[in-house]
Amino acid sequence: MVAVIAALYDEVFLLLRELKYTKIDGIPQYTGKINDVSVALYLCKPAAPKIAKLQKFMKQHPFRFYVNAGFAGSLVTKFEYGDPVFAKKVGSFQKENFFLKPEKMKNLFEAHNLVTVNQPVFSLEEKEDTYFLSKAEIVDMEAHRLLKASSDIGIKLDKWRILKIIGDMPGDEYFLQKEVAFRDFFSSHGFFKKLKIVRNTGIRTSWFLYKRKKFLQKKLYDSLFKILDFAG
Repeated sequence: MVAVIAALYDEVFLLLRELKYTKIDGIPQYTGKINDVSVALYLCKPAAPKIAKLQKFMKQHPFRFYVNAGFAGSLVTKFEYGDPVFAKKVGSFQKENFFLKPEKMKNLFEAHNLVTVNQPVFSLEEKEDTYFLSKAEIVDMEAHRLLKASSDIGIKLDKWRILKIIGDMPGDEYFLQKEVAFRDFFSSHGFFKKLKIVRNTGIRTSWFLYKRKKFLQKKLYDSLFKILDFAG
């Protein structure tokens, strides 16, 4: 079995349609098969605030390896929207760096340095400062916390794959701010709930974000499928 850990429902929307929601010893998760590989998927939320539950999930199954799958922001202009990348160095401004070996996956995707932050990085100035201070090309809010939580309970780093899909670029501040209001669109059930989200976000912006999210969701699904194909 492979563990997939993501921050947000909308990042793994296509995966969730193939998995079944369940609770095991009080830990909510989604289980089933992707590409004929048994998977358990856990939503950790941005910044992974509930470490005890996360660690309990990590120990619930005899996982062959763990994948943190989600969207990440680009701090440089070298990427394209939807590019799948591995993280090879995961840093934080408060704690130690973790060094991974994604070449175990036969270089399915390029590997880059990633920095995990506590707050969203929206503006161009913030992204430039984050790059200057970290020398990381991509940024997220959970990878470092996941690695630290697993390391604390004895899980070795060679069991981890950090898969990120480039979801935003320097200069995307306006859409990143609007994305916060739109974020619950895919997890909301009911016409009026979705309509309220669209109204709060704006019709044109909602349509733009919807199309981009669908594109990124497909990229994440296809990229994870390749990882599981290699594993299977």
